[in-house]
Amino acid sequence: MRLPVTLAFSFLTALGVLGFDAACTTGSTIVKVTDCSDSAVQGAHIDIKICCSANQTEFSAVSASNGEATFPLDAKQICDGKVSFAGFSATAFGAGSCAAPDKNGQRLCTVKVCKQ
Repeated sequence: MRLPVTLAFSFLTALGVLGFDAACTTGSTIVKVTDCSDSAVQGAHIDIKICCSANQTEFSAVSASNGEATFPLDAKQICDGKVSFAGFSATAFGAGSCAAPDKNGQRLCTVKVCKQ
């Protein structure tokens, strides 16, 4: 009885009838926020929207003292990103702001914010 249920579940998932989106993959992406003088910005609010799912999953984090925040997603899937910090202009970014994966598979996205 288990085999037919497993096969039916797999078939419906493959057809997209069940709510799983195989296009979404996990990964590790670091967003580094710097100011116009290339100094790290601590406390910047980072919002990311990924476009691999029909529900457009959103992630948020605050940059650490080194200006970085790590997200459990593949940077190629970023369709909209925004960094905001008091006294600085909000800066939009996307997957194009990200470098190729390093030897550990992490991608680094660098975003520069400047004073208003």
